[in-house]
Amino acid sequence: KMWSPSFVPKPRDWPSHVQVVGACLPETQPAEDESTPENRALLAWLAAGPPPIFVGFGSMVLDGDAATATILAAAAKAGVRVLMQSGYSRLGGGAEALPERAYVIGPCAHSWLLPKVAAVVHHGGAGTTAAGLVLGLPTMVVPFFGDQHLWGSQVARAGVGPPPVPIEALTVARLAEGLKRLKS
Repeated sequence: KMWSPSFVPKPRDWPSHVQVVGACLPETQPAEDESTPENRALLAWLAAGPPPIFVGFGSMVLDGDAATATILAAAAKAGVRVLMQSGYSRLGGGAEALPERAYVIGPCAHSWLLPKVAAVVHHGGAGTTAAGLVLGLPTMVVPFFGDQHLWGSQVARAGVGPPPVPIEALTVARLAEGLKRLKS
């Protein structure tokens, strides 16, 4: 199994031939071309203030406009900058004009992007959880289904982020509280 045994110990009843070996990360990380207009603009925004909190739900689908409104209101309430990755839900896509504290990006290698942020909020997929934790980033999981709930619980148990908030329970107040805990 590919997770850290210090994060989720191997159950005692598993046979000896089953090993828990750690996150499976590629030896060579994909690089982003920092000279593209999109990446130059992102790097300028990043340089203009404190490191933001990354918010992205990857391939999870939800009402992007409502989620964007929740994220923007929570970021304002928590006093943080947020870097939203549009994903399948098109976060930020319906916002007419984003406040200075927010920025939206499309697809991007986490190995290039996450070292530039202060913390992460995501759906709790095993890969995204590992990508943030390997970098030591405080993490808030907003699980949708399946093992995402497990990873969110383990993040909180390990003390590297607040308790998970399932997507159906996500409110401005709950997200703002999580963002405040991530920035402290």
